[in-house]
Amino acid sequence: YILILCNAIGSPVDSKFINVEPVFMTMTKQHIVVADGQTVYVWQYSTQLSKLTSVHSSSSSSNSASSKSGGSSLGRGGEPAQREYSFHIDDANPELASSSAAGPLSSNANSSSAAVANAAAAAARLHGRGTADPICCVAASDTMLVVGRMSGTIMRYTLPHISLEHKYVVRCRPAQLSLNCNSKRLSIVDINGMLTLFDLDTRPEGGKGQLGLHIP
Repeated sequence: YILILCNAIGSPVDSKFINVEPVFMTMTKQHIVVADGQTVYVWQYSTQLSKLTSVHSSSSSSNSASSKSGGSSLGRGGEPAQREYSFHIDDANPELASSSAAGPLSSNANSSSAAVANAAAAAARLHGRGTADPICCVAASDTMLVVGRMSGTIMRYTLPHISLEHKYVVRCRPAQLSLNCNSKRLSIVDINGMLTLFDLDTRPEGGKGQLGLHIP
């Protein structure tokens, strides 16, 4: 499968070959998220604006600050490094699981045959694990990724560093998710077409019980 990133007038600006079937997709200003029934792939892409901002930040920083940080975050040609993560939905620590994989689940037109083979092998390992609770929808904001599962479990991850932050259980099987502008409320459309609003950071009255509250 291929992801093609286009600008506002529809011209392709970047692309990525991936080994995850794009059954579910969402996009933010910095990330593209693709998922199938069990695997999540996150691409932190770079745009012309991010390249200019990163180059400007790099040139204005002192040499001593660069040495303390252990190097620059820029890639070749002064471009910001593009980060990719891929993890199985049952992984407790997605970022660690992604970094420990033999290779990313993607390649591009300039990738060597060995890189393409490594990506295919990494995908095969993830797909071979299976899951008893498949993914059924995804949504993301600039700071958060949420993944819905068929059991009614909602997985909440942080962005850009992917870490499992919380698990919620809702009273339906979600079919579509969407976050509001400050990532504090989640709209859920279930398989029957019913819309539910869910507060991610509120506890029931008294401050006891599970985090998260259905809004009547």
